[in-house]
Amino acid sequence: MADRRAARPAGSLAHHDGVAQGRRRPAPAAVPLLNGEERADVDPGTGGEQFSGRDPIAAADEVLALTLACCHPALSPEAQVALTLRHVIGLTDREVAGRLLVAGPTLTKRLVRARAKIRDAGIGFEVPPTEHLPGRVQEVRTVVHLLFTQGYADPALGREMCEEAIWLGRQVHRMLPDDGETTALLALMLLHHSRWAARWVNGQLVPYDRQDRARWDVAAVEQAKQLLAGVDEPGAYGLHAAIALLRAATEPRWPLIADLYTALARLDESPVVRVNRAVAVGRADGPQAGLAALAPLLDDSRVSGSVSLLAAQAELLERAGHQGAEDGWLRAADVARSGAERQHLIVRARRAAAARRA
Repeated sequence: MADRRAARPAGSLAHHDGVAQGRRRPAPAAVPLLNGEERADVDPGTGGEQFSGRDPIAAADEVLALTLACCHPALSPEAQVALTLRHVIGLTDREVAGRLLVAGPTLTKRLVRARAKIRDAGIGFEVPPTEHLPGRVQEVRTVVHLLFTQGYADPALGREMCEEAIWLGRQVHRMLPDDGETTALLALMLLHHSRWAARWVNGQLVPYDRQDRARWDVAAVEQAKQLLAGVDEPGAYGLHAAIALLRAATEPRWPLIADLYTALARLDESPVVRVNRAVAVGRADGPQAGLAALAPLLDDSRVSGSVSLLAAQAELLERAGHQGAEDGWLRAADVARSGAERQHLIVRARRAAAARRA
């Protein structure tokens, strides 16, 4: 990965194209490889400046065509993510396996099966007519957002994965500049990633309310605002981005944030949205109201044992002065997604215990 980092210019996410100019690009071998014509002497994860000297519009068109193929709805979400990292972002098999936390042989089998499905299903490598793009791009947005969220929780390798997702989001946005959800997704990623330097300090997770705002990337926040200003009818990503923007305010407007989560829950059935709504309700109307909003989710098998629900419950219990807060934080730590997150939750448990004894 050092070659790409060395080529990356310093500065704000908002100041250069897609975070990393000089990153690897999809190699010319990518399309035949995906069609099952793999050659031992070709590594589609290399290629340097594959598009150097080419028409940038044609290059962006090729990126989108390849991305649409990798994110075809006939493929499983796991295969979509792996193919996108391998052939669009340009990572090697080993790098993809590391990103997805799977064994190398498992990743190889996943890619082989996915390539075979692309070949057997006759999935094309061209950009469909403009009127058909919005429907096809839905899967691309899902994969881009998944790439970003996977990286967002990882202090070790996550920053670059987030930047890869933002780069890819920019490429799609260039092809569909008037698509509100594509624009909103890019704004959402910029807003969240603008806080990276303040969110992770020396490998430790810093809660939102304790972050040093001087470390935020202000230019990226401003670019996100500009993008959102052009979204007339926000969908799910638009509401997510609006919430992120409100949350970034010095004094968040929690009643409005709770209302936006209510609206978002009508578009996005993910129980995580309802968990976040309960937290917002707890900030707006008090922790008991938040616990009441969270109660129906405690028996929802999709989220009942997740770190997001357990941490939300622990926070609300702590704010309510309930003695079960310490155990709640420890239960969340038991299912943490990373060592850094686990350590953060254990610190929260200790803090809750100290506050109860004081």
